Amino acid sequence: MGASKDVSRGSCGKSIAYTFCDACNQVPYCGIKCYLRNGKIVRVESWESFPNAPLCSKGFATLQRQYHPQRLGYPLMRTKPKGSPDPGWVRISWNEAYDIIVSKMKEVRDKYGPEAVLFYWRRRRGFQPTKLLMLPYFWPLTSQPL
Repeated sequence: MGASKDVSRGSCGKSIAYTFCDACNQVPYCGIKCYLRNGKIVRVESWESFPNAPLCSKGFATLQRQYHPQRLGYPLMRTKPKGSPDPGWVRISWNEAYDIIVSKMKEVRDKYGPEAVLFYWRRRRGFQPTKLLMLPYFWPLTSQPL
C-alpha cells in the first residue's frame, strides 16, 4: 500500500484512512478506504471517489498481504550452504542486509564492469519513497544515468 491520509479518529481507537493500492501496474493507482482499530487495518473497501475504483481482488487482498502470519518483516541471512537440510537462517538488521547486498554487487561490478549491474524498479510512475531510500545504496554501482 502507498502513503495513507488519516481523515477521522473515533472513540475506542477506531479511525478511517485513505490510501492507494500498489499491488499491480494499474494506472492510476486504485484508491483504498481503510478502517483501522488501534492503528491496525481491520477492513478495506474501494475509495469510491478515487479516480480508479473499484478495487480488484489484489486490492481486497491487502489485509492478507499485510498481516499474513508467514510474512517476512525483516531480513534473514543464510548461515549454512545451499542444499543443507537446515539453512541456518538468522535475523539481521536492514543495514547489515544492505551492506551485504552492496558488497556482493560491488564484486560483480569490479569483476565485470558497471554495465553488469542494473538498477531495476518494478514501476516507473509516481512517488516511491522506498526507491529514494535505496538509491544511495545501489545507484553508484551502476553505469545508469539518473
